Amino acid sequence: MNNRRVLIVDDEMRLRSTLKLEFELNDWLVTEAESARRAEELIRSNDYDLVVTDNRMPGGSGVDLIMATRESRKDLPMILMSAFSDLSWEEVLDHGADTFLVKPFPMKSIIETANTLTTPLEELLATEIKAVPDKKLQIEFESVIKSGIQGRLRFGRRGFFVGVDRDFPMEGEEIHFQFNFRQGELKEFAGIGRVEWVRSSANSASGTLLPAGIGVSLVSLFPDSLKPFLTLHGRTSLRASVPKA
Repeated sequence: MNNRRVLIVDDEMRLRSTLKLEFELNDWLVTEAESARRAEELIRSNDYDLVVTDNRMPGGSGVDLIMATRESRKDLPMILMSAFSDLSWEEVLDHGADTFLVKPFPMKSIIETANTLTTPLEELLATEIKAVPDKKLQIEFESVIKSGIQGRLRFGRRGFFVGVDRDFPMEGEEIHFQFNFRQGELKEFAGIGRVEWVRSSANSASGTLLPAGIGVSLVSLFPDSLKPFLTLHGRTSLRASVPKA
């Protein structure tokens, strides 16, 4: 038996019922909520392994729920669903969702995503690297702290933003990254990542100047980078899965 617990949040009873059946067929224990407010109450009093939430709901959105949850539960995996295109990958991951599913989607895909997100981060990032992508991004920084202050490199719970101004990879492409730090405890951060979004030029559409760069989710890390990263990860309280800057 799986015995993992999932909270499904959607104001549409039909979709909740469909998702409930699919998760139960895969040995998940399912709780339902019809609103973000009810979901917040349940999350405060229960220890769920995963939350799957719609975005547009009366009385509060899925994004509202995710941002509120991240105040106290940074490592609770959360999947955001939406039938609308009013949110970008960049926004979704920065708000704290771990991934984004556009309705309609195959039921098989949400179970696969759920299984991946509930795999311990250490186990997921320790996956053996059998092939290194041709595309390599190698950058030297002064330190993790200074690179963050300068907006050149910022870590999230499951990925990072790095500023680049040329030779942009494609969205969805896997890259080999290697970041070296002249100062600090973390000397090298290297592994395989998947490019989730590309900002090819600086913009201030959100009211804040955002530099050109890419958002990358972690696929796996080389052994020498894994332990130092997990130590750093454990010391910080990060809302974003992949920060937008």
